This record gives sequence, structure tokens and C-alpha cells, in this order.
Amino acid sequence: MRGKRVVVEKEDHVCTLTGHLGAVFSVAFSPDGRYLASGSDDSTIKLWEIIRGESGMVKERCVATLSGHTNNVWSVAFSGDGRHLAGGSSDETVKLWAITRGGNGGEGNGAGGIVCVATLSGHATRTSYVMSVAFSGDGRYLASGNDDKTIKLWTLTVGGRGGAVAVAEATCIGRTQTT
Repeated sequence: MRGKRVVVEKEDHVCTLTGHLGAVFSVAFSPDGRYLASGSDDSTIKLWEIIRGESGMVKERCVATLSGHTNNVWSVAFSGDGRHLAGGSSDETVKLWAITRGGNGGEGNGAGGIVCVATLSGHATRTSYVMSVAFSGDGRYLASGNDDKTIKLWTLTVGGRGGAVAVAEATCIGRTQTT
């Protein structure tokens, strides 16, 4: 199948998001395009709501600053359903956050709450930076890439009561092979 040609009609950007105290290393849109996550060397992840008005004007607002990491956040990624956000950091961890929408049992407008549901520390070596994170399309796996030339693949078991989103288990799978 041939891809469609993308034409940039204007070279101007539509808005500038400010708020991090350091360099921004990674950005990722939620699957529905409503949110943008950014990871920075200020050790935080910011979650921005992107609103496009009828006139085409784009407005943004920071809806959360996630401060669970203790060092640079190199990579951020949303799960396919937009309910989870992962961040990879120089602190040798991957943090997994659950995102709920506000009001009406999670179906309302805006981010209702964001909770860190797991800290994955399988990369921990003396100076091991988690440089990239990515979810599988079905949300069952999370991959994390490391500066020690390894990739960890994690199985995610998601559960919760009453519509709550929680990670019941995250297990690193596979075996390590050296050449």
C-alpha cells in the first residue's frame, strides 16, 4: 500500500509549550491526540491537554507534572488505549502511570487522575540508563531499551475493581544471551 503524501501548508508552529526546567528529550501523543506527554532532564514528565478550537486555534494546558523519577526522563510512550503512560529514565527505572478520565466513571472530560502503578527496575546496573520505552499494540507488553545494549520485554497484567486501572503484575520475560 502506498503512503499518502504529507504537505506542510505553513512552516509556523501552532503553539509553544513551556514549563519544564530543563531540556525536553521525548514527546508522545496519546492515541486520541488529546494529550501530549513530555519527558525532561528536570526528572519530570508533563502531561499536556491539547485543545483545538473551532477557528483552528490550538490551546494547551499542563494538566499534570509527574515527579516519580529521580533523574533525566529520556523516553515517554502511551499505551494503545491511552490509559497508561510509561517513562524511561537515567534513574535505571521505567515508571508506569495509570491515567483516568474525569467524571462519569472515567468517561468525562479531562484527566481525572494519574497514579504511578509500577516501577520496573530490571535494568539496574551501576550506570544503566533506560533510553526508550514502547508498548505493544495490544497493550500486553512494554519494551524498554537500555544504554547497556539490552532490551527488556515486560508482560503487563492489567486489573482493577470498579473500572479502576492498575497493573497487577509486570514481569520481565525471555532470557539474556551474550555473544
